[in-house]
Amino acid sequence: MSDRNQLWELCQRFIREQRITCDEAVYQQDNVIANACEFIEGVCEIVGYHDEDKPQ
Repeated sequence: MSDRNQLWELCQRFIREQRITCDEAVYQQDNVIANACEFIEGVCEIVGYHDEDKPQ
């Protein structure tokens, strides 16, 4: 599966599992924030981590 498809699947799974049905849900549901770190880690595993030695 391509990185793009992996990222899409990760995002869709997070939205589904957190039951995000509208933009307000992101701010009003504590579970979304509580699970954001794991989601961000998953994104970085697919996209890559920042390389401080590489010029921007």
